[in-house]
Amino acid sequence: MIRKYETMFIVKPTLTEEEIKARVAFIKDTLTKQGADIKAEDDMGMRDLAYPIEKNARGYYTVVYFTAAPNAIKELERVYGITEDIIRFNVVKYEKKVEEAAWENMVKKALGQPVEEKKLNYGPRSDRKPRFDRGERGERGDRGDRGDRRPAPRREEKREEKAEETKSTEG
Repeated sequence: MIRKYETMFIVKPTLTEEEIKARVAFIKDTLTKQGADIKAEDDMGMRDLAYPIEKNARGYYTVVYFTAAPNAIKELERVYGITEDIIRFNVVKYEKKVEEAAWENMVKKALGQPVEEKKLNYGPRSDRKPRFDRGERGERGDRGDRGDRRPAPRREEKREEKAEETKSTEG
């Protein structure tokens, strides 16, 4: 069964530009050898890492969108693990229809094609009353005015009240 995937990996920044391109091509070749169909690639370039990884503060980010059988992922992760120049990787599988639609949009963005942004429409809200209508609960009045309420007792006062209560129940 062919599924939709996205993989993101970070290459060490100590490599030259040619070596980085060779590592990216190596990963793409690994995918195609496993029967994957690469739909798009997004080179995000050199970026700062959130935290140092193997004493590296920066890394070269690449995202590849592809379709493949599940057994190709095992081989891809094995190759990631033995390739020393790749310091982090992530593989995401898209299963649900909503996820697959998002995957299609990401592929279009990576290819530079226009993407139609859809707004979710939940329909009219005529079944609800306006929010400012308090109905049977009445008006709140000014929130700052709490009436003739006495202030909350302090800790010492609470202790004294409890001590008085225990004395009256004992005696």
